[in-house]
Amino acid sequence: MRGAGRALRLVAVLALGAVLAVPVATGGATATSPRYTLTLSLPDALVGCSVLDPASSPSLRTLLDLVRPSAFLTSPTGVLAGSQGAITSAELISLSPQTVVYTLAGNLRWSNGHPWRAQDLVDWWRAARAQPSVASDGYRAITRLRIGAGGTQVTATFAHPYSPWALLFHDVGYRGVPVTCPKGGLAAEPSLGPYRVVAASPDRVVLVRNANWPVDRQDPSRIVALVNAPLPAQPTSTYASYSLTVDRAQVDALSAHATDLSHLGASNGLEEVLYAPRRPLTRTLPLREALSIGMDRTAMLTTLWGRVTFSPSVAASALYSQGDPEYPGGVGHVPTTSSTTSTVPPVTSTTTPGGQASLADCVTCARAVLRTAGYRRTPAGLLSPQGARVHLVVAYGPSDLDRATANLLATQWAALGVSTSLEATHSERQAVSEVATSRADVAVVERQTGLSPATMVRAFVGPAYPDAYATGIVVAGVPALYHRALDTFNAVTARSVWDQIDHLLMASFWVRPLFTPPSLETWSPDLGGVVASDTLVELVDQIPSWSYAAPTSTTTTVRESARGRRVH
Repeated sequence: MRGAGRALRLVAVLALGAVLAVPVATGGATATSPRYTLTLSLPDALVGCSVLDPASSPSLRTLLDLVRPSAFLTSPTGVLAGSQGAITSAELISLSPQTVVYTLAGNLRWSNGHPWRAQDLVDWWRAARAQPSVASDGYRAITRLRIGAGGTQVTATFAHPYSPWALLFHDVGYRGVPVTCPKGGLAAEPSLGPYRVVAASPDRVVLVRNANWPVDRQDPSRIVALVNAPLPAQPTSTYASYSLTVDRAQVDALSAHATDLSHLGASNGLEEVLYAPRRPLTRTLPLREALSIGMDRTAMLTTLWGRVTFSPSVAASALYSQGDPEYPGGVGHVPTTSSTTSTVPPVTSTTTPGGQASLADCVTCARAVLRTAGYRRTPAGLLSPQGARVHLVVAYGPSDLDRATANLLATQWAALGVSTSLEATHSERQAVSEVATSRADVAVVERQTGLSPATMVRAFVGPAYPDAYATGIVVAGVPALYHRALDTFNAVTARSVWDQIDHLLMASFWVRPLFTPPSLETWSPDLGGVVASDTLVELVDQIPSWSYAAPTSTTTTVRESARGRRVH
């Protein structure tokens, strides 16, 4: 029995410690680098203070990786890797019951001088499990935390297997400080990491290097994080940018900086359409199916990105974004070599071998579905079997992409005789809420897929936490499958369960995934050690490994990638 336990421990250590070696794009960096300031451009407002705060923005949560202790961080290749910082290791030592041992670094102190200790993890767990947040799910699965090894280890015992356990103890806050904090409170809260915050506002955060951090680094001594900052006018400025705006204007702006390095790739977002479960029109399956397959997503993509040399493909999953290794739709983003985007031909097959309705786009098929269900096309528009005019209220999120997508959908649905009223909302969450509370028939939103498919499924499984994007939709069998997937530690087995959920959601036509928006990373050539990646967190988490030197190359590199991000 002891031998079996040792074998499990060794397998866990090997799996968690594996790091994929990748080539790095260098700008002529030398072994030693002078102190320098990095201007970092982020895509959204810097709002919030805690990773558990449902109001925190993606950019703010990403920056917290630089100032808070974590058991794992996202590597430049998109896989989880041990941070080797304040939490030196996290080892799975048992599956019955599931048990994880966290080992802490000694002799570290928070920015207020207080020592870093095991009790910090215990206090964080107690605060996290009470927080109404999706990020707290795993903490609620822990039944006990035990401090040992002279206060340098914490052993977590789970009530039941929790497969995404490596996402826990991420960006741990200082003990005794609420997991949410008032606006502007980030700079006042103690930090522990490669950097500490000295000034913070919704559009600007300033970080300085933590001189007491024990890791030998060549990274910037100061980081000024700005929201949607333009490319610096001076070529000597040291900067890095992650943008979700990929259009001709962005490409032209980049072309004016001949020595810049860049990467055109995926993101971890998924643009999608959600239908209201209790509205008279959308609660009927034939209309949802017709609206879904009546979209021409290929034409939509051509309109949105047809003038740049890159385009995402039509989505094939409601849980995974393109580029994810478990994405079922092929290679994801497809590079092109011409000045215009080559689009993917639409799939016209309407049935599967089993006779089930196809999930492919097919306007002709949509019209047939409507006729069979008793809908009638008249000069006044489409009429329901009861004679009511089919008019949909469409709520869309706050981004330009949400608005453009909603307008394209309205135009395409008009070809079916469906009229629409478009309503803007202040947030993606509000747009989803409009559907869940029957104030709108349809929501057009972008949601972040995260490192576990549980993030996306949570929208269809209660309780309705503020950051769960609760849809009010319950598909038969999904809640039970959701809990089974979380309780299944084996990645292969869990994947088959997530796939079942994915199919059930799409085949019931409550959600219609559209596409994964592209992203554009840009950095100045005087930065060395930058590895091209696809998501914001992959870019920011590698900053401590960057170095600085005068540029030695004038080559602009634009690359595309379908590299995945998830690891079990």
